[in-house]
Amino acid sequence: MPRARDASWPPSLLSALAMAFHALNTSAAVYRSRGDAAAVAFVLASSLALALLFLCVCLFEETPPADAARRRWLRAAAWLLSAALTVAFACRVARAMPLAGGVLVWAMSAATVGGGFYALVVVHHGVAAEDEAPSCTAARQRHNERHDNTLLPMGIKVMAREKNC
Repeated sequence: MPRARDASWPPSLLSALAMAFHALNTSAAVYRSRGDAAAVAFVLASSLALALLFLCVCLFEETPPADAARRRWLRAAAWLLSAALTVAFACRVARAMPLAGGVLVWAMSAATVGGGFYALVVVHHGVAAEDEAPSCTAARQRHNERHDNTLLPMGIKVMAREKNC
């Protein structure tokens, strides 16, 4: 389980280097795309969406587990941004491929967006178990101890469905 970071500023050196690389890469892409307004808009919109996605992830990591409402909102925002990036890139890639390849790109994108929605927005048990109430966590653990509900050899357990959990 990742350790919660301090809400201190500035970010770590690695984060600062990653953001500097992102800014330089975006600048180079805009420079190469000059004269093509659609390409420049795509680069800038994708860059903004990626930066906002990183911000959502950082805010999620810094939000205490007790603030479940904010954590749910941040998960939904992260899904929305990642879905927008997936659709934007699928649109660009599918246009450059033959019909069968384009259909495959869109099918894979739809599966990614749908799976992300299910994992981050619909089903928060197990994906972000730290967000649930302590009584729900205890109920899930008791259920898994009483019943060996292993679904896969990797040890994925069935989640307890208690009232108000």
